[in-house]
Amino acid sequence: MQIGQEAIDLIIKFEVGGGQRYFEKYLARPSWPGGASGVTIGIGYDLGYDKKFEEDWKPKLAEDDYNRLYRTLGLTGQRAKAAISGVRDIIITWADSMDVFTNSTLPVYITQTVQAFPNSDKLPPNAFGALVSLVFNRGPAIDNSDRRREMKAIHDILLDGNDDIVDEDDIRKIAAQVKSMARLWADDPDSDGDLHDRRIAEANLILSCLKS
Repeated sequence: MQIGQEAIDLIIKFEVGGGQRYFEKYLARPSWPGGASGVTIGIGYDLGYDKKFEEDWKPKLAEDDYNRLYRTLGLTGQRAKAAISGVRDIIITWADSMDVFTNSTLPVYITQTVQAFPNSDKLPPNAFGALVSLVFNRGPAIDNSDRRREMKAIHDILLDGNDDIVDEDDIRKIAAQVKSMARLWADDPDSDGDLHDRRIAEANLILSCLKS
């Protein structure tokens, strides 16, 4: 399962807001992104939900830093927000963040994407990667609710015809569903990194894979 470099860059852009310089200035310390998120470190590594913290981070952190972050595992929403003050002094390096993202986090979401969207691995690498970005941000759940209707439509497009052939018509339909999903978030005119913009960027990346 190949994921295109442009897709990887897109994920990092929207998870970090920029590259290494931006990360080190604004995101090197644990944060709480809001909503139902947990304490988040590195590149979108949410301690409220991740199950591999010990394996991924214990070798990289000082013992006291590790122990304090460990106590935030499973905390989400307001509980995670309340826990931030106890870990905000911890510094997570860019190198460690990229290592965990590349070798641990990304493979998990690639697997979840194929499970959520069977045949998605037959897409061009950047189109597949755009769906990985989608799952990275929204999770892999597929259901008939209004908020998940486009996710369900993408799932069905990829299974249409009961075969594993994915053609350019399928790519166009998938891009349209991802773009439609932007309806769920307001477009902040003062930001080019909100979730509305992320869906549009993912849709455009999928369309860029068309040969005609």
